[in-house]
Amino acid sequence: MSCLEHDAVTWFTESQLQLVIRNGNIPKWFHGIISRKVAEELLVYRPPGYFLIRVSESRIGYSLSYRADDRCRHFMIDALEDGHYVIVGENRRHRCLQDMVDFHKHTPIQPFSQVLTVPCGQVRNEYRCHTSLVCVCV
Repeated sequence: MSCLEHDAVTWFTESQLQLVIRNGNIPKWFHGIISRKVAEELLVYRPPGYFLIRVSESRIGYSLSYRADDRCRHFMIDALEDGHYVIVGENRRHRCLQDMVDFHKHTPIQPFSQVLTVPCGQVRNEYRCHTSLVCVCV
């Protein structure tokens, strides 16, 4: 595990785990720490609008991956110090990730015109897992 991956696992387990996974319920859109490549493999054959949120492997924060008409798109999500979340490049702040998902089911992520439609549910994770706390398997 690289230092950045270790930092991402530490950040998630210490500050985010209880905000995302509540009462043992994992949102269908949450996939733990998976790579951009794995996210694309999960989304590539889905219709436009399918999406997932993952803990980024390349930075501290989340990534929103969704299937657009022509390809998969990825957006960085910052967790702000005040507890809000924002898609990098947008001004709209959301009090939790679920609020962000709900908002973008009706309002496109700029500068694109598509909205989020269906969460890409988890599949048995056959990929490398760092810890059971961030490996989403059902």
